[in-house]
Amino acid sequence: MLSFVRENCADRVLEKKDLIVAVKELCPFLAQARVKIQKYLNFDGSPKQPLPPLRDDDGHVNKPPFHHLIAISPEGNEFDWVAELRQVATLVDTTLFRAYMLALPSLAGPLFRLDNFCDPGVVKERLYESGRYNDLIDFLHGKKLHREALELLARFGKSESDEVDASLQGPRRTVGYLQQLPPELIDLILEFADWPLRVDPHLGMEVFLADTENAEMLPRHKVLPFLERFSSELALKYLEHIINELNDLTPEFHQRLIDLYMDALKSGQTTSKVQDGETVRLGLISRFEAFLRGSGQYNRARVFRQLPSNGRSILELRADSTSDPHFLLQILTSMSRVRLCLAIWASISRPSRYMFIRCMIIREPKSLSPHSLNPKKRLTLFIATAPTYT
Repeated sequence: MLSFVRENCADRVLEKKDLIVAVKELCPFLAQARVKIQKYLNFDGSPKQPLPPLRDDDGHVNKPPFHHLIAISPEGNEFDWVAELRQVATLVDTTLFRAYMLALPSLAGPLFRLDNFCDPGVVKERLYESGRYNDLIDFLHGKKLHREALELLARFGKSESDEVDASLQGPRRTVGYLQQLPPELIDLILEFADWPLRVDPHLGMEVFLADTENAEMLPRHKVLPFLERFSSELALKYLEHIINELNDLTPEFHQRLIDLYMDALKSGQTTSKVQDGETVRLGLISRFEAFLRGSGQYNRARVFRQLPSNGRSILELRADSTSDPHFLLQILTSMSRVRLCLAIWASISRPSRYMFIRCMIIREPKSLSPHSLNPKKRLTLFIATAPTYT
């Protein structure tokens, strides 16, 4: 075959079948050259072994093991063998890519999906012209050209043209790409997570809620204010995730979650849109109370001053949360004496938590009707000053 090329292709421009034959003959040579280069050069462009000085003590040139791969010879006292080898590697890989695209298209994918020295400009142009958009995204990702890849994904995702593959339309591919990015690229992640969150908030949240190391390691002090720009529902969902599932103990996040719970309850908002709004509201209250019981990373005095004083569940909650005597003294002003007495009495079975409390029956406050409480519940609380609390 090689003799055929030599005899029939010399001194003339190759076209059609002749060109394909010649290119196919070239491919094995380039592939072999590529293997040889990889013995000496890492894909980050650094040499696999340190090189000797350019010249020895006698002024003779010290040639590295790969000198036979480089056509030019050093002149003077400055010559960068590694830089020259990188140029050869780029030439070989880029030429091989062009050859594959022309004569063996199925082999082009494995080349640019793996580490390579291909010229990004050449590859991007050829893949885009040929409509191989998925391959183009893979290539850009491998070259760490993430912004270019995300810009293309945004363009394709928002397009409704029949020329764009259905798998690239919509935000799913963008979300999947963002999930692969490391946490140190948080600014880029937030920039391109914007449009998926607007189009499909549930899918867009997977960037931050996915069960992956990248999602878990995202800087939360940047993610939270970003989500709050969209809605308090997304921020609440994110806080529940990092606190309940990832066990984040940051007091700032715990306090913010409580604030969002209270805002949602006061405004009548719910965390999901269903027909039975009251069921969702009760579910939100239940989660709120469970969080208050389980978390110790928030300002209890601040929170309990804001809680409504009516409602059995809130009373029980307050009673259950008074393990700290100092805190009990703080919330005395936010509840009526009788309500507080009844709430604490419901939990008095834990004497170790209320050693400083002595209960006694006294007459009812004048503000209450004589028949508003039965005799068993005619209680109030006397707080004795204790020297120390343990």
